[in-house]
Parts: sequence; C-alpha cells; structure tokens
Amino acid sequence: MPFTVYANPKRVFDLAILDIELGDPDRNGVDLGAWLWSRGNARRVVFYSAQQATNVYLRAVKLGDYVAKDGSEGLARLMAIFEEVDVRHQEER
Repeated sequence: MPFTVYANPKRVFDLAILDIELGDPDRNGVDLGAWLWSRGNARRVVFYSAQQATNVYLRAVKLGDYVAKDGSEGLARLMAIFEEVDVRHQEER
C-alpha cells in the first residue's frame, strides 16, 4: 500500500485538495488522488497546482478537477468548489 501514511482506510473525505508535486520522486499528487478515489476515501478530488506537464494534467482531469495556481482566479475557483461541496454536505444531512 503506497500511501498508508496519508489516509485512514475508514475515513471518507468530502473533498481532497492535492498539489501534484508532493516532493516524492516516485509518486505525485495524481497518484495519491487515484489511490484515495479507488479506495473510496475521497468523494471529490481537486488538484491545485502549477504543474502543467500535459501527461500529468490529463491524468489529473480524468480523476477530478484541476485548478491552476494562478492567483485570484485559481483561488476563486477553489472557493466555488468549497461552496459546492458544502451545499452537497448540507443537503445530505
């Protein structure tokens, strides 16, 4: 299990926000996002990153949302995602 340090197998996150670059040469945030998603630990995955390598970007958008670290526009998109998740969470109660 590659990411046992990062996630409790019983915990389900409404939202996982990950940077693509984790500082690990063997794995990245897309790998972690795929792992969380495949195990049912995250309902929604958002990649917030400056990484723009095409192959990594394409993997990221297949798993979830990609928000570029580009200042206020990226932050506004993140805030909109927070609101969407919060509304869904409130509706589920």
